[in-house]
Amino acid sequence: MNTTEGGLNGIRPPDCVELKPGTTNQLSRIVEKPAPGTAPSNWVQIGHFIFTPELFTVLTGSEVGKGGELWLADAIDRLAGRSTVIVQPIEGLWMAAGDPLRHLKANIQMALRRDDMRDDLLAYMRAAVGGSG
Repeated sequence: MNTTEGGLNGIRPPDCVELKPGTTNQLSRIVEKPAPGTAPSNWVQIGHFIFTPELFTVLTGSEVGKGGELWLADAIDRLAGRSTVIVQPIEGLWMAAGDPLRHLKANIQMALRRDDMRDDLLAYMRAAVGGSG
């Protein structure tokens, strides 16, 4: 499971990761949408997974969660309770892109890093804002 550490620039994290005591990469549990100030760590789950077939064993016979659905976070929690779930921090920048403005910001950020796009994008942005800034 991929994670990233650090704040999410004011974005309420979808799932916060708690590590097993004494480890740096083993999941203890996932706290879904923790209230401000209650997160067990500064690590958040960002949605990339590699599962073994054991996950299907966990899902078999599972009770449905909120909305009458099976929730992946619930299944991963159960799996972590009976097996080892490895947490792998990503390297580099992670940006939330779950709404139109954040999606646009992430695309601009990535385009500014590209030699083949940076200058043209900056020229366009300067022209779009009338040369200010």
